[in-house]
Amino acid sequence: MEIMGVESIQYDMCIKSCFAYTGPFTELSACPECDEPRYNPITKKTRQTFHTMLLGPQLQALWKDRESAE
Repeated sequence: MEIMGVESIQYDMCIKSCFAYTGPFTELSACPECDEPRYNPITKKTRQTFHTMLLGPQLQALWKDRESAE
């Protein structure tokens, strides 16, 4: 969201959506739940990702506008 100055954070996740490769799990190459590989064996790219936006920057963007802050 360029207008608000809030950026998303992208994380790798299991192709079956059962696990995210964050924190101490960033170096894993397969899901510990279903054992699906993290990367496509041909392209060597992550098979699935998700985006999240932190709450703090979203609230700060709202407070920049007087009407939204009220």
